[in-house]
Amino acid sequence: MSTNQRLLLAMFLCVLVMLGTQVLFPPPKPAPKPKGPAAPAKIERDPAAPAPAPAPAPGTGEGGGPAPGSPAAPPEEPPETEPVPLVSGRLHTRVHARGASLGRTWIRGIAKAPRADAESEAGALEFLNELEEGNPGALSATLASAHLETLDLEKRRWRLVSSSAKEVLWEARALRSEREGRGILLRKRIAACDDPSGFHLRVEFTVLNEDPDLEGRELLLRVRGAGQVHPPEGARDLLHGRVKVRGVSGPKNFTGPEVKEAADGKEPKTVSGDLEWAATTTTYFAAILDPDDPAGDAPRPGLTVRMDGIAAPKGMKGLAALPQPSPLLSVDVGVPKAGVPRTVGFTFYVGPTANEISRPGEHVPVLDREEYAIYKPVRDPGMFDLISQGLFYVLKGFHSLIPNWGVAIILLTVLVRGLMFPLSRKQMKSTLEYARKMQKVKPKLDALREKYGKDRRRMAEEQMRLMKEHGVPLMPGGCLLTFLQLPIWFALYGMLQGNFDLRHAEFLWILDLSDADRLWRMLPGVASIPLVPNALEYLNLLPLLMTGSWFFASQATMTPPADEQQAQMQAMMKWMPFVMLLMPGFYTMPAGLCLYITASSTWGIVESRFIRRKYAAETAAA
Repeated sequence: MSTNQRLLLAMFLCVLVMLGTQVLFPPPKPAPKPKGPAAPAKIERDPAAPAPAPAPAPGTGEGGGPAPGSPAAPPEEPPETEPVPLVSGRLHTRVHARGASLGRTWIRGIAKAPRADAESEAGALEFLNELEEGNPGALSATLASAHLETLDLEKRRWRLVSSSAKEVLWEARALRSEREGRGILLRKRIAACDDPSGFHLRVEFTVLNEDPDLEGRELLLRVRGAGQVHPPEGARDLLHGRVKVRGVSGPKNFTGPEVKEAADGKEPKTVSGDLEWAATTTTYFAAILDPDDPAGDAPRPGLTVRMDGIAAPKGMKGLAALPQPSPLLSVDVGVPKAGVPRTVGFTFYVGPTANEISRPGEHVPVLDREEYAIYKPVRDPGMFDLISQGLFYVLKGFHSLIPNWGVAIILLTVLVRGLMFPLSRKQMKSTLEYARKMQKVKPKLDALREKYGKDRRRMAEEQMRLMKEHGVPLMPGGCLLTFLQLPIWFALYGMLQGNFDLRHAEFLWILDLSDADRLWRMLPGVASIPLVPNALEYLNLLPLLMTGSWFFASQATMTPPADEQQAQMQAMMKWMPFVMLLMPGFYTMPAGLCLYITASSTWGIVESRFIRRKYAAETAAA
């Protein structure tokens, strides 16, 4: 059996073992959480805040404890009311009585699918889902205290005070037991923005104390950002939780597996300090909870964000079934004086994470708007963002000439590879020169191996002397040139992977360049095989074309091996594209990125043949 056959058999057996392991030994399912009362949350307090008043002894009737003869039962919940519709700029939402929270929220002007009517409720993107039993809703809130027995207002119904086209006002009583009908009232005002093209709404919480004996006690206002968000768009659209700390360039990132630990009952992830905002993000959209800055020279309140994990929409599979990040922001408000309300305000942004979005005949600024500029780090752009932005401006230039993003990607490929041609030519010529010299000294190297094969130190010394005499470098040139190209490759990958303008962009049979091309639905309902999601349900043609072009491009650049080790390495690299096709995420790679790599590999095949012919002619002439 030849070396190539042995390597191919070994790789096939490795893939077979991985597939068998996935089928025979699936990962264990997490044990169900025991039912029962949750442990009391640990209250964190701002060190600069005044110390709370001492807690009353149980049964004395002072502070938050019930007085003798007072009812111990919690106040009755208000009756169920119909959800209240509210329109704020481009956001259309429904406010529910449970938690006074947002339910289904759709964004006018953003289509949920290719060719959908983005201006209608049926065709627009629904980013926040309707409330599901057991899941908290967006902007739900509650009060918590170590010295007062408070109700979980996220799960209870609130009383609707008033509603209009511009705002909705709710209120709820916060204490489990009150003395003589006096306690703490929490009011929530949700108001629409005045800008018809805006992507945000305002929410204000007002704490009202009716009992003078409760003044100064410790009290936290806990406000949730996003509840359950829409299912991911494509297999590579993952959810993240992000928290931005003032003065730090990038946000703190939380992934699905991390918040799953919190959902399984482990210690949740928290961030404390001078926080700017907390968000739940997908590749293209975000729901951001932004606390108001204090007025004047007032000190900033102590803020803490706990990243909870809430259940994903029903029917999700794979990574999409992981718990979704949901930030819960705590602000230390303390119990105010009786009759003196204390108000805390927030801006709630729900919209794209792009600087601007393209619509037919116009460009709509989003994060480029002054009021949304502080949310730009929500994209977490990475270290090659400047290169990515420059490449995208070039891509937009091509798109302005030929209004098709697929053609623009191909033209960008030609431009990038054309500019890199001098480096590629130098690298290829250096590799060919190295291979030619190695072929000349190969008989002498074989003799040295036969003579000093067991003495590695002597063999290395003699090999270096021989190669120096014949002017052969230790490694082929051009490696540095390859490393110089890596930032461009990483920047292109990031730009084509998550660019908003490629979402729902069509090209040939492709309906969405930001998702897999899905040429044909072969076996409906057969979602996946181990390691390769959607491999049987959809035929994705571009990853297959990309694998073939990558294979032939690697063949075109290979030179005759100088020794057995190099021959084995080349044999392994030869079949690597087909092994990569079985890796998770490769078969469902976004069509725009597949298109670029396929066009780039095709250029590489032609370029390699041209350089080889040129080099052969120069060598023959010499």
